[in-house]
Amino acid sequence: MGGGLDDLLEKDGLMSVHLSPREKQVMVLKARGATEEQIAVRLGLSRATIARVTRNIRDKCTSYSITQAMFVITSTGALSENDTK
Repeated sequence: MGGGLDDLLEKDGLMSVHLSPREKQVMVLKARGATEEQIAVRLGLSRATIARVTRNIRDKCTSYSITQAMFVITSTGALSENDTK
């Protein structure tokens, strides 16, 4: 009965969230406060593509919001400090 973060993440099957390089790019830009439109322009993609990538990230993290997904991603180490440079 540890009750720690790792226990909760493991219970929910989230200990090994793996992001694609594109998903990492989008999450880094979102973490820096960029909107989907800004991310689309910066990456040369459509806003619909960025919305789909964001939805895929939420699905992988079984999250209801991108903020909740960001917490899961950083807690599991799926996005490291090296990814944000």
